[in-house]
Amino acid sequence: MHMAAHHMQVHSPTGRHAAKRWVMIVSAFANIAPAGCLVVSRPAGGIIPTFVGLLIFGALALFGAHNYAQALTITGCCTLPEVWRRCIGRWTAFIPILTTAFTCFSCCVGYANFYGHLLANVWPWNPVPGIVQSPEGWYVLLSGLVPMTFLVCLKDISVMRVSTAIAGLSCCMVPVVAGWRYFDGSYKETGKWSQHATFTDSRPDVREFWQFHEMPSRLVSIQGVLFLFHFNAVKYFRELEQPKVSRYTTGVGVSIGLGLIVVLSTMIFVFLTFGHQTMMLTMDNYAANDNLANTARVAISIGLIGCFPLLFSGMREALVELLNDLFPSCVPTFQTVIFQNAVSLSLLVAVIAVTNASRRLDLLLINIGRCCCGSLLIYTVPGMIYLGAARRHTSWERLTTPHVVLTIMVGVFGIVMVVTSACVWSWYGLS
Repeated sequence: MHMAAHHMQVHSPTGRHAAKRWVMIVSAFANIAPAGCLVVSRPAGGIIPTFVGLLIFGALALFGAHNYAQALTITGCCTLPEVWRRCIGRWTAFIPILTTAFTCFSCCVGYANFYGHLLANVWPWNPVPGIVQSPEGWYVLLSGLVPMTFLVCLKDISVMRVSTAIAGLSCCMVPVVAGWRYFDGSYKETGKWSQHATFTDSRPDVREFWQFHEMPSRLVSIQGVLFLFHFNAVKYFRELEQPKVSRYTTGVGVSIGLGLIVVLSTMIFVFLTFGHQTMMLTMDNYAANDNLANTARVAISIGLIGCFPLLFSGMREALVELLNDLFPSCVPTFQTVIFQNAVSLSLLVAVIAVTNASRRLDLLLINIGRCCCGSLLIYTVPGMIYLGAARRHTSWERLTTPHVVLTIMVGVFGIVMVVTSACVWSWYGLS
């Protein structure tokens, strides 16, 4: 029996308050901007090729989000595992669940690592050397106590709007500082921090924006998941006020555009200031006693901490879905606030422990988890559930051939990205 897409509506199973579209835009932007400000702004592949690549990745990420919304609208489902069970199969529903959970967990470990590093650059202080070995570990532990124990228990994006707005605004500090320091000449040969700028003899000419400066395999792997908000893509659509495909797609498109502006502006100014051998982490290029740069370091750290409610929301919902499948008789218990808060706090302990345990393990989770699993969520999974939903609930005649072909091609591209990223980071990531 066929069912037209416009006959179905998505309803939240929890009855929570709907979020305004601007809340969703800010939330998705807060997922995108931190990674772009921290790492992706290193233009190892050249400014113009990187710009073209980011445009393509952004368009494909938007296409994936659109397919998520289409699948939810067709089926009337509320969660990714639910639509997967209905359209793909019940026994493989663990695939999107574990993919989402591992992606979010790896991002949490990566973000904790990064903000610990940034804060330690500003205040290299460790009052508990017997517990943690470095200032980075101390800041990760401290944030786990305050304010993370509260933030990770937030559930609705409408409730998270303050923390996500702070996260988004904090990330905007990075391109502002990068532009300021480029124009004031502080890192030129005659500038205040000329001794810190060790690559002053390799400053690029604008004409060199087209050139590749190294094999771009790692760069493509990192930039391919820059626009990663898809672990919450279904949640955004479900909680959006008046959830319509066009309204949703336009909103996340704005988020992607804003993220692209922040990343490109940071990239250009850092590249013009420090040259071809710009260090991988954006803020590591600036002097430790540069107060303006330190302000940006603190701001981006706050922004990273503000992203944790979004990541924990995706991770918690995925794991609760897994528990629902494994122990269906306990579903009422799993839906209680107390139980979900306990899950959140347990995951927080795990994130802190893993972040402080091993640098190699950090790298493995950051690179393999985000780049591999994130690629599946952006490119492959949305196409699978959309085609599955269309097959079960509509007639194939309603689908246009170009859309189907593009969906399949993007899905295959996602698998290629997974294999490529796994090879790249197995070779480079743990060296």
